[in-house]
Amino acid sequence: MKYAKPLGISAATALFLTAVVTLMLGATSQNSSMAGMNMPGMATGEMDMTSQLAGLEGESFEVGFMSMMIAHHQSATEMAQWILERTENPEITQAAQTIIEEQETEIAQMTGWLQEWYGQKPDAGMMNMVREMMGGMMQTMMDAEDPERAFLGGMSEHHDGAIDMAQLALLQSTHPELRTLAQNIIVAQTKEIAQFQTWLD
Repeated sequence: MKYAKPLGISAATALFLTAVVTLMLGATSQNSSMAGMNMPGMATGEMDMTSQLAGLEGESFEVGFMSMMIAHHQSATEMAQWILERTENPEITQAAQTIIEEQETEIAQMTGWLQEWYGQKPDAGMMNMVREMMGGMMQTMMDAEDPERAFLGGMSEHHDGAIDMAQLALLQSTHPELRTLAQNIIVAQTKEIAQFQTWLD
């Protein structure tokens, strides 16, 4: 079909991370060729989110990371729902459905952990910051002449931001459950970026 980073303790973990980095480098190189698919403000916003998290530690980091990732996932599910209403392509339909299912599951997990570990709901300030940083991404998609290409390019950039945040969680999270979630995000979304690029080429 044509459509026109982490650290561990054990040797096994080190090997896993090496494979992930290799995949990410390939996906990053591929993303640079997505001419016309860059979303205004997206790269700056994602860097701001990562820099906000990088200065935190312990409970503050975990609450911040989960709150921001919940909002980030909510944005992704909105994008996926948007393309479901516009595409008739079965592969893109399946990809969008997978994003919704997986990220809604992760939203529920993180919401539960916030309550279980810290007796908190997602931090409204952190969530609002993420929504603001997303800027005009949805509007840019809505204005695009080709909704499928806009979705594939936009979701690839969106995934890049989640991967950056997940890399920090591997380094700075204190709960192993959260580090496992971060690994899953990196692997799943790196794979999806590579798949989206094959459809864009």
